[in-house]
Amino acid sequence: MIESAISYLDDEFVNEYKEMKKYAKNLNNHHLSNTQVNYLYIRSFFKNIKTSKKVGEITTYCQSQAQKYWKNRNLYSQGMLSLVLHRMDDTKTANAIIKSLDENSIMSEELGMYWKENTNSW
Repeated sequence: MIESAISYLDDEFVNEYKEMKKYAKNLNNHHLSNTQVNYLYIRSFFKNIKTSKKVGEITTYCQSQAQKYWKNRNLYSQGMLSLVLHRMDDTKTANAIIKSLDENSIMSEELGMYWKENTNSW
């Protein structure tokens, strides 16, 4: 069941990339979507399930996007990207994200650690 679910996610990952590529004027600009970040996070738990060549190419593209544009992401996405990049053996970027998250946190005796820009969402 898990392999079928991963296969479906891989196919959707490829389809989303193809759609993005149709409309993107410059692939070097920021094109990393929340869906792709979530996909990379989920997929990082299943390294033992092989990927197709196409999924590997798109994953490499998304990894480069994450390395360039992680600062443009919200706190939640930055945390997920740090985990993903660490699991992809990119400890340099993963550690930079963790360092940034730590530097931008606020410590309070009453509230503990929090981030001022972390507001309520849905």
